[in-house]
Amino acid sequence: MTASDRDNRVHHLKDRTALEEEAAQWVWRLDAEDAGPELRAEFNAWLKEDPRHARAVEEFKKVWGRLDELAVLKQDAKLKTVKRGVDEEERQRLVPVPLGVLRYGAIAASLILAVALTLFIATPRNAPHPPTSYATAVGQQRTIELADGSVIELNTNSIVDVEYADNKRLVRLSKGEAHFKVAKNPDRPFIAMAGDTAVRAVGTAFNVRLTPDEPVEVLVTEGKVEVTKKDMPAPRPAMAHKPEVVEKPKPLATVYLEAGQRLGADMTEPEKVTSVSEAAIDRELAWRRGMLIFEGEPLENVVSELSRYSEARFIIVDDSIRDRRVGGYFRTDDVESLLSVLEHGLSIEVDREGDGLIMLRDASHG
Repeated sequence: MTASDRDNRVHHLKDRTALEEEAAQWVWRLDAEDAGPELRAEFNAWLKEDPRHARAVEEFKKVWGRLDELAVLKQDAKLKTVKRGVDEEERQRLVPVPLGVLRYGAIAASLILAVALTLFIATPRNAPHPPTSYATAVGQQRTIELADGSVIELNTNSIVDVEYADNKRLVRLSKGEAHFKVAKNPDRPFIAMAGDTAVRAVGTAFNVRLTPDEPVEVLVTEGKVEVTKKDMPAPRPAMAHKPEVVEKPKPLATVYLEAGQRLGADMTEPEKVTSVSEAAIDRELAWRRGMLIFEGEPLENVVSELSRYSEARFIIVDDSIRDRRVGGYFRTDDVESLLSVLEHGLSIEVDREGDGLIMLRDASHG
């Protein structure tokens, strides 16, 4: 590296430090209770001078918010620090403050600013933002548009946490079902976690379903994804002198899926990857349009699916009707229409016994 190169490098580092210090000063000034419209107008003009100003301010605001434990010190410093840029005449009109107090205020202000700047500069630029949680109630569907252009569609009774960093986009489906339409960005892979399964994508679309006592199901509707199953070891019990230990998950197997393929069971068995027709995909993901479509499924399967969209509890009393075939188009928010079809079209008696309990019996036995 030449001397000129070193000089240029020092110059760039100095510019960055100055920019961060300016951002810190603006956040400090605007956090005051008496920040008026003139000061804010001056701040807006400063923002327009350089696109990096807005980013620097946002980064420093996060650090400033982490100083809650120093709130008393921060407030005291503000009260006793004279704002820069005030002219001599205005200074003379200020109420005199003892030198010792001013010195303490200056020290406090310097301490706060130093701590904030240290946190700001030390914070990695690719550190994740705090996760944001989204959820749906039983029977509800919801569409979430993310900042990068990706779209999440949540099905009934689902929870997903979104955590973005500069080098990756991470979402965690803790229950339910979600369809992901991923905006393409090779530098920030999109990773969807569900139980012991991780789905990695760049620009694609796929559906993930996580239900109790069943393997995670992944269905790709566009592009390609990488699915990795991880070994999730149980935490070792805490000892009297040692805390509970949780081991890092280890990859067990990796499978690559393309559009029209589904993985719905033990992924260590290659035959568990199956092909799904466009018509079948449209039927299975009809919930995205608020619909349920059945084409000859057994009543037992239909009731299991229906239970996801209703607070009611369904009990099939007679085993003889479990395999009775059901077909039709139904709205996810209209359980009564499906029950009416069972009663009038399939000779199934529907008894509502209160507290949301619905008993299904073979009407032909009556």
